[in-house]
Amino acid sequence: MKPTMARMLIGVALANKDAVLLRRAAELARVADTRLVTLLHVLPSFYQMMTESFRRELADSTRERLNDLAAQWRSKFPSNVELRPVVHFGNPGLVILQTALSEIPDLICLGRASKDKSHLGEEARTVARQAPCSVLLVAGDDSGKWGRIWVPLDFSDRSFDALEVSAMFAAAHQNARVTVQHVYGVPVGYHQLGRTFDEFANEQKLIALAEWQKLEKEHSIDAAQFQLRLDLDPTPMVFDSHHYPIVEAGIQEGKPDLVVLSSRGRGAVTAFLLGSMAARLVEKTDRTILVLRRPGDNLGLLEALFLP
Repeated sequence: MKPTMARMLIGVALANKDAVLLRRAAELARVADTRLVTLLHVLPSFYQMMTESFRRELADSTRERLNDLAAQWRSKFPSNVELRPVVHFGNPGLVILQTALSEIPDLICLGRASKDKSHLGEEARTVARQAPCSVLLVAGDDSGKWGRIWVPLDFSDRSFDALEVSAMFAAAHQNARVTVQHVYGVPVGYHQLGRTFDEFANEQKLIALAEWQKLEKEHSIDAAQFQLRLDLDPTPMVFDSHHYPIVEAGIQEGKPDLVVLSSRGRGAVTAFLLGSMAARLVEKTDRTILVLRRPGDNLGLLEALFLP
């Protein structure tokens, strides 16, 4: 079944950098059966200390600017997509999460950089960890086609989500290449099983190949769309999340235009305390990243935070 992103929520800054974000959102809308795009601008919380009349006037003028922005980009989106401007006051990251709780979008689109462009912005970090839906973090220098798509794969039950979405995006960008990277390793204590490191590593590689072939067969994957890359972690492992330096090195080497990560559905508290693969890559990688979640992931946490 073709993936859909019927409802998008875009955090706009009403600045020049919005162009990159809106262009990518319009591209996705054309291939993901999008019907509603909410253009959300969050005014700083310190304005809440001003008079009610001042806040109303500021919100109205900001809404006019959002309407102008929507009109400017109207032709880039499919004609059946509604562009809806929304203005709120408060902390941007928290307001986006609160809006997501009420709007239930399939995708949130944000710029990933902080003001100095050297690291992940706090707003993007908060939303990427806690959003109840998929999140697209667009790099400021994201331009041209998504010709190189990178998919770290762990063969979990959600692995096919990333492959399916990657195939959809690749189809939208002709001649796009999708690299599927799986990192395999040797567990600590391997010698107790009477095998050398190389023997155990070769066994793990064969298991990974078998898992890939099983995935291809079960989901009728077109192998021509994907290039499988198997990387050995030379350090005996305890947890899979320790593989992230190998994945990060692969991404830096491959220089993809888009990285697609499939979340395992772990909550924000777990990600904060332990550091999942997705959380680490979102933090460390400067590429455009799509973090895929299934509907309802993290929803209980958000309800506990924001609902009375």
